[in-house]
Amino acid sequence: MINDENRFRAILRNYNIVNITELRHKKGSLFYTYEKIAEKHTLAFPNFILNFNRALSIYPDIIQNVKNNPIKFTFLCENVIVNLITAIEDYLRTAFMTIAYITTMEDLFFRYGKNGFNEIGEVDKFNKRIRKLRVNLRLSYDNIDLLRNVKLYALLPPIRQLSFQEKNIVRCAYQLLNIELSELFPTLWQKIFSDESSSYSQLRHKIIHSGAKGSLFGPEIDLSTVEACYKDIAEFVYNIDKKLVKEFPDQTILGG
Repeated sequence: MINDENRFRAILRNYNIVNITELRHKKGSLFYTYEKIAEKHTLAFPNFILNFNRALSIYPDIIQNVKNNPIKFTFLCENVIVNLITAIEDYLRTAFMTIAYITTMEDLFFRYGKNGFNEIGEVDKFNKRIRKLRVNLRLSYDNIDLLRNVKLYALLPPIRQLSFQEKNIVRCAYQLLNIELSELFPTLWQKIFSDESSSYSQLRHKIIHSGAKGSLFGPEIDLSTVEACYKDIAEFVYNIDKKLVKEFPDQTILGG
């Protein structure tokens, strides 16, 4: 347990969670700036910083109410968990769709195997993976050359039909990019997305969907749990983002 805002922010900086330096509305849009980051990141990472800071702004109130007001403490912790899970879902969706918009099928197939675009095995692999997203599509090897320069997003359903609240959708979407999230970061994946009642996504589900029974008041949540949620989600997104920067270097422009 840290119980200190400055120390906690210093820890989160290891994952490039920096401060928002300006926030303003202009013509119905939100504009923001943040402290400089030396490393390269994807286009999805800045909005994650903003959303994470929304949740982090609650932390000072949490540590002030640990002992003084347990009811308020519980409600604040619940808000943090909901906001953090929403932030990671938004990041995963945005990062995936950004890459899908600029990745051709030829680029994608070369990620599946060294023989690349004209291999039957790569076509079959793509068909199996996209069906897991509940897409009724089957590419034919006979006319695959017609899709060489087609972008991945053109073969996907509308984004609103891809629910990144479902861990299986998240896993399968990134499998299309030849990235196995649950295998790359198994411990963090389990802590965030598993079906165990203690995972952060299950806690969020309980808070939102269980009404009065969904309150985490009592032994289910304490300051250590909330601090771990902050840190684990920051670390998970940071690691994914570095992986995406490495795998798709021409499609990331932030930082450096």
